[in-house]
Amino acid sequence: MNWTLFFAGLSAVESGNNPDAVGDAHLRHPAYGIYQIRQPMIDDVAELTGNKLHTGDVVHNNGVAMWVIYEYINHWAKRHGQAINMETAARIHNGGPRGWERDSTLQFWRKFEDELNKQERDEG
Repeated sequence: MNWTLFFAGLSAVESGNNPDAVGDAHLRHPAYGIYQIRQPMIDDVAELTGNKLHTGDVVHNNGVAMWVIYEYINHWAKRHGQAINMETAARIHNGGPRGWERDSTLQFWRKFEDELNKQERDEG
């Protein structure tokens, strides 16, 4: 799994690389930052790791945000016996602990896959 490529694709798809992006502001837990992280993800990782995490500290610190996402994806994929690949990682990020099973994450995955293909073309 190429995490560098994953995070490059994720930031492009989620926010257009905008660190100030706020998505789904109408929902109970809006999504924040370049990776569109929601509070439930932060809470899960805080509980799993024993680290005190606050939304502002996570979404405005790229390194911490990537660590939170990695821990979240890694935990839920392993807990459910899933191999960690681009699709599983993207769909867990988008749809929660069992995101790879949810039909609602397929559109996100297709968009993510298109972005990965674009990045590969641009590099080649």
